[in-house]
Amino acid sequence: MNTNIKPQALRPKPVRAAVTRSPRVLVIDDEATLRSLCSRMLRPRYEVVECTSATQALDLLKASVVDLVLTDLEMPEMTGLALIERLRQSHPELPIILMTGRNAGDARCQRAGNLGVPVLTKPFSQQDLLALVEAPAVAAGGTLSSSGIPS
Repeated sequence: MNTNIKPQALRPKPVRAAVTRSPRVLVIDDEATLRSLCSRMLRPRYEVVECTSATQALDLLKASVVDLVLTDLEMPEMTGLALIERLRQSHPELPIILMTGRNAGDARCQRAGNLGVPVLTKPFSQQDLLALVEAPAVAAGGTLSSSGIPS
């Protein structure tokens, strides 16, 4: 008989239940009204984190995980397009949606499309927003649903 076995090695290890959370959407817009509107449209299906600028969002993403980014095009300090280009370098698999009041034919909107980012033209409905929020994760190989994290 092997006497080198420690008693704690014979104890069963505790089983941890899988922790599930609502998918986390980062909403970035310098306009409080639109930021709040988007948050209300996404809750309670999604956990929403809000940022007032692209710089604040980049800082948040250094310490937090999000499942999708919804950003405005026109913002002070850094545009949504510049943010998208930075995120493609630091978080290449992160789904992103660009919101804008501009025409979809605008050169910046076309650039976003070339980066694989769908454009949501303002004004938009909750149905339009939710359809796009769920679509990018599918394109990235997973699914973003209100029942769990991307797979």
